[in-house]
Amino acid sequence: MTTITSVSDLTSWIGTGTATLANDITIDSDTGFPVAIGSTGATTLFNGQRFTITLSGLTNFPGLFRPISSAQEITVQKIIVSVSSTTFDTGCGAIISSTDETDTIIDYVLNIQNCGAIGTYTIAPRAGAIVGSISQDILNNESLTVNGCYSTGDITNFASGGIVGWASGRGGTVSITNCYSTGGISGTGSGGIVGLKFGMGATATITNCYSTGTINKYDGTTGQNSAGGIVGGYAGYNGGSVTISNCYSSGILTTGGGICGHVNTGDTVTINNCYSLNSVTTGNGDQDFVAVNDGTVNISDSTARNGSSWNASLGTDLLDNGTWDDTTSSSPFLLTHFQADPWSTGTYTT
Repeated sequence: MTTITSVSDLTSWIGTGTATLANDITIDSDTGFPVAIGSTGATTLFNGQRFTITLSGLTNFPGLFRPISSAQEITVQKIIVSVSSTTFDTGCGAIISSTDETDTIIDYVLNIQNCGAIGTYTIAPRAGAIVGSISQDILNNESLTVNGCYSTGDITNFASGGIVGWASGRGGTVSITNCYSTGGISGTGSGGIVGLKFGMGATATITNCYSTGTINKYDGTTGQNSAGGIVGGYAGYNGGSVTISNCYSSGILTTGGGICGHVNTGDTVTINNCYSLNSVTTGNGDQDFVAVNDGTVNISDSTARNGSSWNASLGTDLLDNGTWDDTTSSSPFLLTHFQADPWSTGTYTT
């Protein structure tokens, strides 16, 4: 096992086996980043042990880690990233860098667990607070799982996501569970949890997630310009199948869809037991849930509301599965930040 106590320890880590962060560290230079992680012959684990990595005064930071091709299971867990006066490179999240466009990084298994991002993000297009752009246009068979993660800062640019930026997962699977964002998300094709092309030619799910920040903006009437409370432009895309369950968006939706921005021709999105706070009037779909619907949208046990109390018609899944609480008679919230491995017991309060 490798113990990380400094930035130099992190950048010199070979990126395989098990590494643990032993204390808070501050990164003020992008030299050595992103660190390549993963092995074709063994699993890889980076355990932040709930310590904070502060990104300070960086320009076009490329993210902490970048998976290698054909890697066996990679797990990154229990990191809090605090962002201060830092900008990010195109497609890069604070924890996971970009693996898209002309990259040959393919066929990996990546798990992000119990990580948080705080601070205001000035990012380039297609980035998210936790994970950047994953497999934009290459036929891959990777698997991406994000569980128990959150972001609290404002995020601004095209195809931005509160958790993940561009999450196509083309040819593979994407699963995002028990995550939330509370900051404002601005930019065409942006979403409260995921930005653009979620589930492109893949099977993708979002479960037990919510966003509470202001979501905007919507320029035009079709495609990637659409913003959404949970997913931005192109939910599905190129034959993808997306299921969004037990989710809500409660922030101000200046324009866009309460749950999804756009569903493309030939794609299928299922929305189950979800709600949005504000209805919107721009687009051709059911704007309470989808701003622009050119595909197939199946909606069940879901509603939009404009009042201050939880709508009982949503069904019982959210409140009876031990994950949510509604004692305030307002928006349900997660009982713990981190399902299965909570950082603290008791209820979550804002």
